[in-house]
Order: sequence, then structure tokens, then C-alpha cells
Amino acid sequence: MNLYLKKAKEVPAKGAKEAVFKGTTSEEVSPEFRDALLNGTVKPSTIHRLLGIHGGVTAGGGAKPPIAADVVIIDEASMVDLTLMARLVERLPPHAQLVLVGDPHQLASVEAGSVLGDLITAQQAADATEAEAAVEASQTIKLEFVFRTAPDSKIRDLAEVSLGISTERRDKMLFPTVAAAMAASPTKHDAVVVQEKFTALKESDWKLIAEPFRKLEADAQELADGSRFDEAVARLLNEGLNAARVLCLHRGGKFGSVKANEEIGGALSGKGDSWSAKEPRVGAPVMATQNNNLLGIFNGDLGLCVKRNGAKVFAFERAVASDGSGAGVNYVSPAQVPGWQPAYATTVHKAQGSQAEHVVVMLPDVISRLCTREGLYTGITRAKSVVRVIGPREVFDACVARVTERTSLLPEMLRG
Repeated sequence: MNLYLKKAKEVPAKGAKEAVFKGTTSEEVSPEFRDALLNGTVKPSTIHRLLGIHGGVTAGGGAKPPIAADVVIIDEASMVDLTLMARLVERLPPHAQLVLVGDPHQLASVEAGSVLGDLITAQQAADATEAEAAVEASQTIKLEFVFRTAPDSKIRDLAEVSLGISTERRDKMLFPTVAAAMAASPTKHDAVVVQEKFTALKESDWKLIAEPFRKLEADAQELADGSRFDEAVARLLNEGLNAARVLCLHRGGKFGSVKANEEIGGALSGKGDSWSAKEPRVGAPVMATQNNNLLGIFNGDLGLCVKRNGAKVFAFERAVASDGSGAGVNYVSPAQVPGWQPAYATTVHKAQGSQAEHVVVMLPDVISRLCTREGLYTGITRAKSVVRVIGPREVFDACVARVTERTSLLPEMLRG
């Protein structure tokens, strides 16, 4: 059987392969599937790469042959727009199965359409009107168990609050200042910071927000060249990069990801140290913003700036090794990376499909069209252990109230 694992655009495709080894047991993944991943029978890629789409144009032009696959699995399917899904379906052979995996509450695609949500809406409407036998044969399966967080985690409560399910629980999670929220017991797993006149964060606030990154920076700066260097770097890529993340609804502005990266880098710098978000800094997480097939680096890949043989290089995790360990490291000179940015903070959109132990979701000080329920929910649900939402109460409430609506007529067409 031929099977493809596909990632929606801007989510590293190699993560689909590595997740099989990092988050599953031998009982949960069959030996046949594991072997297929290792020997290359199953090759994860982005949908664009599979279809030969570059810059919105399909390479070669003209009609293309069907995809040589019996099953195609699309991860993070909520990010797939209508046009891209249409192109994919056109290339599926008649006998193939298409499996879409995703959360319809997360951010929808940047381009037109909300395919995953529309498909689920159409299926739910059919289930509500058809016989019980048809309901049992439903093609929509809801996964109930959340592996990312503990069963009693308040992160789940906060996620439900962001979906408008309960405002009472939100009120129990409020803290008056950033300091109070950041100092709250980690076992609480959540905090919403509210300041009536929320116009700026103090230097002390940024230091508190930057604190979870301090260990990663220290560990990276203490790396020493030697036989265990690659192993130590691989451990930092696997564990250190997932320790903390600041997620912003905006890229620009006082509470956007660009400003947050500048402030966090500055907070981590000692007195007299210079810091520029445009210069590589040892211990700083970095994100590729352009694809480079030759280097094996793709838009959205997370890496770490380390010093190797006396020179600053970016270390990226290589695809899963032949033993399934995923311990390979790809070292690239910053000058070779066509586009990159510091990644203490990213936009929520860039973080879709990722996770971190400690997450800070930063809301803007004014309500904008980017303040949506899907953006807030996606940011909150990236957290495994602790999440702090920093922003004015009225912006938080505006996010909860604003549901992204797309009119594609797909549900109506599916219902006939």
C-alpha cells in the first residue's frame, strides 16, 4: 500500500514523521507503518511540494498524473484553503482514501475557504437528518482524549473559555498585573492578565516574560566542541526549543512579535551587551521564513543559534534518523539562510502545529480584525504545562466574540 503524509503549508513536514516516534508507543503504531517511515516508503512533505506548486504556479504546466498513493493523510487540515484542496482532490486516484486531521476551532487558511470546518458542518447536518445507521457510518470522527495536557489541566478550561463556553471560569483566572500572573503557581496552568490602562509593558515585565528562555540560552552558551556536541545540540533542539514560546496576534505594533523579540532579547542581555534582532545571538531560537530545498530548510522550521568551531551557526533538526531517534542536526551558516527571524516570539499563525511547555499569548492593546476566537484558541492550545494570556480584558472578550466566517458554499454543495 502506498501512503503519503502531508502537512499544510508553513508547517514543517518533517514534524509529521518525527511525531510518530516522539509521541507514540510501539503498541500505538504498527511495525509496518514504522518501517515504512524509516525505509522511505512513506515520505512526508507539504501539499505544495507533492503537487509541484511553487509560488502559486504548478511546475511544468498541463495535466498532471494522479498521485501514486492509496491513502493520503493531511495533518493540520484547517490550514488548507479551498483552491489548494481542490487541486489535491483533482490529483487523487479514484480508489484512494483522503484522511483530514485537524481542529476546526483553530485558525482557518490564509487564503479563501474553510474546508475542514465546512466538511464537518456538512457532515453534522447530514447526521441530524438521516437514519441512525447513517449516523453510525459517519465519516467524521471526533478525538476526545487530549495528549498535550494533563486531564485536570486548567489550560483546557481556558481553551473552552476562548470558545465562548464559559465566562465565569474566565473571571476566576484573572490577575491584575503581569508580575502577579507570572508569579502564580505553575500548577494553576493559566492566567489572564488584565490592566484597565494597558498601554505598555515595563522593563521588569519583559524580564519576567523572558525568564523561561534563560536556561536555553545558558545551555547553548555552555556547549563545548567535542564528540558529544551533536548529541547535546540535538537535545536542545528537541527539548529546549519547546520549553517556551511567546505568541502574538499581531506581527507589528507595541505588542507584536517583532517588538516582543526585541524586548525579550534585550531582557536576556547583560548590562553593556548589544542586542539586535537582525544579528545572530548564541542561544536564541530562530525561525526560517523561506524555503531552501538544497539546505533542507523550510518556511516555519525552528532552529537554534549555537557556536560551532568558533563560528555562529544555525542548528536545525534533521529528518528522523534511520533508528527513529531524530537525533540528526543540520548546521547552516546564517549567511546561507535566505530568510530568518528570532523566534522567542512568533505570530500565532506561525505557531500553528507546534507546542511548548510554557506559552505566553500576547494580545494587542486595541481591537483589530486579527482579534478572533480562532486566533486566541490556537494560541492557548499550543501550551502543554503553563499558559499566560497578557492583554486587556476588553480585547480578550472581543476575541471570544469574533468568529471568523467564510462563505464558500461548500457545505450547501455537499448537501446537494
